[in-house]
Amino acid sequence: MNKRTKIILLAITSGLVSLGVNVGMDYWNEKEADYPWYIFNFFLWLAIGALSAYLVIKEAEEGS
Repeated sequence: MNKRTKIILLAITSGLVSLGVNVGMDYWNEKEADYPWYIFNFFLWLAIGALSAYLVIKEAEEGS
């Protein structure tokens, strides 16, 4: 698997986990759904996941 594919998969996984946590917590606490906040958090954690995956993979390549 190449570097770009790993970064994309890890970023999407990070975004989906944050989406699941937000939806689950609102459901568990019986709150009304806040869709703009879900979308914002999904893309925020998608960016954070992509950046962190890129940096980790880049560091691993430099170390070997």
